[in-house]
Amino acid sequence: MLRDPDTAPWGFAVQANITYSSGHALTQSSYGPATLSLDADRRWSLNTGLGELRRQGSHFRPLAGLGIERKKAARTITLLAENLRSSHGPSVSQAGIRRLARNSSVDPIGGRNSVARHARWVTLGWNRRF
Repeated sequence: MLRDPDTAPWGFAVQANITYSSGHALTQSSYGPATLSLDADRRWSLNTGLGELRRQGSHFRPLAGLGIERKKAARTITLLAENLRSSHGPSVSQAGIRRLARNSSVDPIGGRNSVARHARWVTLGWNRRF
């Protein structure tokens, strides 16, 4: 996270992902998400971003996303949902909970890919503020 949306009206981060299955990289992506607070209390926020995605056997293609977050319970719990779509059609939808603690968060998230062989998943993410 390069700018924290919990301390400012907007935030920005950089993200990189690789998905492996059976010893092969199925997808690779890089993404720049931006967050904008929708209310003065920063309980609602809109997430949007641009990046690139490469599936096994192809080249990188543009990727765009849109999501929303709602902070709950003394701002240590956030509900989130988002949809990402690449320029060649497939989309990813996911939803989950973010549990904040000091300079990091833990995100159990479930999602669905519109075309992948492994279309549904549950993942546990750890994010660290630098």
